[in-house]
Amino acid sequence: MTRPSKVQRALAAPASWGGTPGFGSRRVAPFCACSLKALVLFSCLIPLSASNGGPARVDLGSRWIPSLDHHLSPYFVLSFQIPAYRSSHYLRLSIPGLPSNAKLWLDSAPLLLVQDSEDEWLIPNLAPPGSTARIAAATPSFPGSASLILSTRVHLAKLDAIACQDHFTATAWVRNTLDNTVNVSLTLLVQGHAVSASANATVPPGLMQSILLRIPIAAKPGQGLEVLAALEKAEEAMEPAYAVTSARTFLILDVAAPACH
Repeated sequence: MTRPSKVQRALAAPASWGGTPGFGSRRVAPFCACSLKALVLFSCLIPLSASNGGPARVDLGSRWIPSLDHHLSPYFVLSFQIPAYRSSHYLRLSIPGLPSNAKLWLDSAPLLLVQDSEDEWLIPNLAPPGSTARIAAATPSFPGSASLILSTRVHLAKLDAIACQDHFTATAWVRNTLDNTVNVSLTLLVQGHAVSASANATVPPGLMQSILLRIPIAAKPGQGLEVLAALEKAEEAMEPAYAVTSARTFLILDVAAPACH
């Protein structure tokens, strides 16, 4: 009997709408509007519970305290307890809605925006789990809710789609934060419809690579589609092979013309 691949096992695993074990959990609405693409789809990332280190988002709250103890003003501080994480995790701080000129520090160390992102800051070092950390933000108004994103070094950074009359086309961006080129395989499964699409790609070090997938399904306006994404990364010199899963819920607003590809 042929053993199922890591992607097949990931797709067969039951989905849970909490956070990764050890990172806490959060409740997520069935549909959430995070971005609008071509007036066709609303989409939002929903992390899955996974023992393989899949992406997790830990809510840090929004209890910012104004402070004048700094040469920049206005200045806000948010303290939080550091959750459990692994040294191999790729750590980011997310605070949506901050102006482009906002400046952030984590325990006095300045933070830089993640490449190709508007609201995620790279965290190079983090204190041991259980200790207290402090975020400082120099911005004209109160910052919104902050969250800590934990993922593998190679992960699915973004997934967009356009619905056509007999299919929808998904564009996935895989980010490689390693110093080596990696080979990946991505499988998208539409839950409840028994349709899927797969593609392979080679992602250069420190960059994002786009992958185009065409899924044969006739979607209708007002329909919701749950798409499970399984990313399998091949072994290379810096890391072993692993597979991680995440989910997107798409709410279809309109269907594009037949000529869409």
